[in-house]
Amino acid sequence: MWLVLCHANDLSALWAYQGLKARGLSPLELVSTESLAFSLRWEHRVDSEGASFRITLADGRHIYSEDVCGALNRIQFVPLPHWEHATASDRDYVQQELTAFYTSWLLSLPGPVLNPVTSLGLSGRWRTPIEWMKLAANSGFATDRSVPEPTDPPLPASKTIIVADQFVSSDEYGADSCRQLATLSQTPILGIDLKPLNDNKLRFVRANTMPDLRLGGPGILDSLKVSLEGRT
Repeated sequence: MWLVLCHANDLSALWAYQGLKARGLSPLELVSTESLAFSLRWEHRVDSEGASFRITLADGRHIYSEDVCGALNRIQFVPLPHWEHATASDRDYVQQELTAFYTSWLLSLPGPVLNPVTSLGLSGRWRTPIEWMKLAANSGFATDRSVPEPTDPPLPASKTIIVADQFVSSDEYGADSCRQLATLSQTPILGIDLKPLNDNKLRFVRANTMPDLRLGGPGILDSLKVSLEGRT
């Protein structure tokens, strides 16, 4: 089976799930972080032979690592519904422990994983604006010393490009440099905001490891299917 791992309010992931299902990727399971939080059974083993997991969800579905062929991973954080009334210090402690646990079991996912867990992010490595700017410069983009935080709104006249492995949503906006940035950042699925300059160069504005996949149109769904199936 293949998995789409996401938060319940991630409309982009829900769109991708429906699109991949329509394209014949089967069996395909949509698994939200909220449903994981209320799992009936969760077994995660790590030994000298490797790592594995067995999850039984509240709706009766079984997610076993040996059955997984690949995953679209959009998990950003671990929800704590059982700890809403705990003290802030207790919640922080549980958040850290569960994040470590999620890091381990996500790392044991077999097959292609888009985007893979890292030690600095559950679905792609978190980077500061200056770190992204350095990678963008190495990818051939013009840069500015002032780069907006990922939560800031896009700058006027900027355009968001979606990269999914070799797929780039627009050939008019430095497709080769976009692919290079995704490769250097080890982030298969990446959103890149660019602003055209007067000298036909493109200025890097920011990057996002959790882009709105819908901006990539039908082409990104075709690319995701190929990547998840392990084809090139």
